[in-house]
Amino acid sequence: MAIVTDKIFTVKDPFKDFEPELKSQLAEIGIDTQPRDDTVFYDFCDECFLCGKQIATFPAVMWHGYRPVGDNSLLQIWFHPECAKSFCERLMRDYSEIKLGKTHADCILRRKKKQVQKNAA
Repeated sequence: MAIVTDKIFTVKDPFKDFEPELKSQLAEIGIDTQPRDDTVFYDFCDECFLCGKQIATFPAVMWHGYRPVGDNSLLQIWFHPECAKSFCERLMRDYSEIKLGKTHADCILRRKKKQVQKNAA
């Protein structure tokens, strides 16, 4: 997992020249397209994995996935920060259902939601 900020150089393919459209899109959101010494490369995906809306501003959350050698498919999923939180809550609820059963998992989720509402008040 990585928290991607505007200080991290983000490109689709670090070993090829930028396509003019991609270079323009990166410039619009303030990302430098020139190599730097502290460069970190990511397969930038401009859509959130959970909500599908464009990730137009940073910070964003990105997770690496497994990719066998020679497979050029996208190996990262990107989230808006709030979508990452929501995704994790849903993932933990599903894990709880597998381990504890649906009734108990639903009870845990209801308690967590009540606690969040209480903390927000």
